[in-house]
Amino acid sequence: MKLSGVPDLTLAFSNHRLIDDASLHPCIRFLRWKRERVLSFIPPDGRFCLFKYHITSLNPLTLPIAIRHNIVLREQGSRFDLVVTPKTLGRPMDSVKLTIQMPASVSNMNVTPSAGRASFDSTSKLFQWDIGRIEPKHANPTLKGNVSVTFCYFPTQPLCSTLCACLFKWFQLHKQ
Repeated sequence: MKLSGVPDLTLAFSNHRLIDDASLHPCIRFLRWKRERVLSFIPPDGRFCLFKYHITSLNPLTLPIAIRHNIVLREQGSRFDLVVTPKTLGRPMDSVKLTIQMPASVSNMNVTPSAGRASFDSTSKLFQWDIGRIEPKHANPTLKGNVSVTFCYFPTQPLCSTLCACLFKWFQLHKQ
């Protein structure tokens, strides 16, 4: 955008309380920023950085999904149970996918999901459960099965050091 003449501009924010740690260009009227939290300025010639800032949330971040697990790794009979519960207040979730890096002692997994597809790569020890869409009115997706474990570790080494990643799409309207 190109402006001609000497424009006097004012920018207002819909929620200025979220703006934290602002760094203002010298052309911004500082007292007006402090008093009203608006950017009032006459722009200088050429390109320039008007405003740098951080955004903080007024509410702590709450994830719209909960994962309950029961993973028991034993030499005789290991179990693997997962339940995914949406906390989306009636809105569906799309493209839900769980990825779990299993410990090196896991040699195979035989699991049955109630929704989607599950797979285990015995080379990389990566377990993936592609659930897909979760509708809030339907039963929560569950996964149950058995895990084959080989114990070739020293007793002091942890058997179950897993990392779980959950990817999903959830569309929510912004509330003010």
